[in-house]
Amino acid sequence: MDSREIFSKERVKEKDIIKAVKTVLDINKEDILFVLDSDDWLKRNNRPIVVEFKGILDEDDEYPGYYYYDLFFADDSILKKLKEFNKVLGDNVIVTIN
Repeated sequence: MDSREIFSKERVKEKDIIKAVKTVLDINKEDILFVLDSDDWLKRNNRPIVVEFKGILDEDDEYPGYYYYDLFFADDSILKKLKEFNKVLGDNVIVTIN
């Protein structure tokens, strides 16, 4: 699985981030796993998309005070669609593309 980071000034609700992933990637909600705790990975069951909440970044990080998520995916064609997350989630969200 490949991954990209998502940073947000405000915490994004689980339902909102799942809706954004569903909308941008045009996939079923059942194909997305939202992980709050490392044990949640056990529920993956071959889902192609996993969004993991990592916490709030420290003062010495690139985006201090931002909420940090990892978006894991199995299909590299998803990379082309990642720019669209800002349109769905708003300007307070940064998605690493490279």
